Amino acid sequence: MTGFVAGIRAHARTETTSEIVWRAEFQPSGIPAADAEGIVAGVFDGGLDHLAGLIARETATSD
Repeated sequence: MTGFVAGIRAHARTETTSEIVWRAEFQPSGIPAADAEGIVAGVFDGGLDHLAGLIARETATSD
């Protein structure tokens, strides 16, 4: 991929909920666009899964 730019924002909505907005811009290079989109989605999914684990661990230790 070329020209890859990504960002993430998290906003508290209530005391117990948040909204996470993750965006990316890129140009596929040497692979089909659908494959490049799948790679980026996988990175985002992994990041969100990691964040969910951190939140679960923090919640468990504060109980």
